[in-house]
Amino acid sequence: MIGAWLSPVVLAALAGRVVAGDPGLPTLVAVVAAAPLIALLLAPQTPDAVTPARGVADVAILIALTLILGANLVVLGDFARSFGVARLHGIVAGALLALGVALSPVADRAWRWAMPLGAMLLLLPLGVVIASTGAPWTVWASVASRPALTFDAKSPWITKGRAFGERTILTFQEVHRVVATAPATWRVIERDVPHVVVREWTLGAGDALTLRPGDELALEAGARVRFEPGRRIPNTAGSGAAWADGRAGAPRGAPLAVLGTVVTLVGGAVALASGAGPRPQGRGPRWVTSVAAPALAVTFVIGATAWGVYGVALAPELAVTPLALAPLVEVGARLPATSWRQPFAALVAGGILALFLGLACTWRMRLREVLRAAEMARGAAPSGALAAGVSAASVALAALLAVQGGDPWQWFVWGLGVAASAAAAPRLAMAGPRGELVGALVGALAFGVAVGAIDFAPTQLRPFVEQPALLAAPLAWAAARLTRARGRPAHA
Repeated sequence: MIGAWLSPVVLAALAGRVVAGDPGLPTLVAVVAAAPLIALLLAPQTPDAVTPARGVADVAILIALTLILGANLVVLGDFARSFGVARLHGIVAGALLALGVALSPVADRAWRWAMPLGAMLLLLPLGVVIASTGAPWTVWASVASRPALTFDAKSPWITKGRAFGERTILTFQEVHRVVATAPATWRVIERDVPHVVVREWTLGAGDALTLRPGDELALEAGARVRFEPGRRIPNTAGSGAAWADGRAGAPRGAPLAVLGTVVTLVGGAVALASGAGPRPQGRGPRWVTSVAAPALAVTFVIGATAWGVYGVALAPELAVTPLALAPLVEVGARLPATSWRQPFAALVAGGILALFLGLACTWRMRLREVLRAAEMARGAAPSGALAAGVSAASVALAALLAVQGGDPWQWFVWGLGVAASAAAAPRLAMAGPRGELVGALVGALAFGVAVGAIDFAPTQLRPFVEQPALLAAPLAWAAARLTRARGRPAHA
């Protein structure tokens, strides 16, 4: 299911982590690029291969598909907000599109064109940015040499002010005069040693507050503000060098965190690709699988990273409101040639829509393959009504999750993690049906316990709860192997 990687949530995560200066970005880029390629190598080679039903493992796959779809709906909601559309409207529109694809009989024939079309539509405007701004490595070096990341005089945050879509806390690194462009109540947290003082201010349109270094400004959703030009952007790295070195984000480069990312993404990719339905016949599909799909996946990952680089270069204030896919929207708005801005926005919007449709089509194929295997295991004929009902229920649940909000990358990683723990790890143990069942149960239980402990786990255990597959997948594999070992004497 390579469509899970060529999707809006992966594009948003990679571009957003570049903007944030995440120190774990190189590892993440390498693993995201390699995971689908490994999955393609391990996918069934026979055109009619169908993975037998595996009970708990198949339920885990269904949960993973729902979480992945929900993560992409969250991204669509944020993308809609970037154009001034309500977040809920973006989620509902995405859910209706996914439902239409799930119930469409032509989706299986269309999926292989939607993803490359979406990638092409997103690479074309990137080419325009490269031509007008410079190569990504040149732009990276230019940003890294900046003494500070500051507000440009042409930024909308300077010229007319902008509104915050959700509650936000800004931390200032230098004296900054912030102007309210609409009536609001602001809360200023002054962290003067040895006391912390909280002051509330009721401001009208045009009123201003002066913040000192170290002060925090808490703003409610809907607050509209205007910043000073040339001042350091709050919530960002102190300088371009600090951003390039990854000192702006939380430390994610610990060995356990890196190992957890590898286990989650590679294991999830293998689980989703294993038995992912019959392969089409003919030379075209074989060539697509062996050459075009891997090349497209790598190109997509590189392109997503480049979008983040240009986002920092042209709109460093993206860190103020880190909406998903905001770099793509803001870069187009800052192009020197104004005649390109509307076509640029249309290409970006069309590319995101095509990527989501491609994801929905591959999601539909994988879900129906799981249901078909379960029905065949019971000796029943495949039921179109059952597949449509389960698809509709999964779309509805994904939409409900998206409405609740949250980090879309977290939803995506949890989806891959549960698939890696309860499906891929027991299968890789090669322990037979009984061993796979026990391993799947242990993996699912361990994954659920780790997720439930995420709010109160001690610091030493944070990598295991942030990447639950790091604990659950090895336990599932070991449980499956032990069950197999115990069962050998009975077969002797």
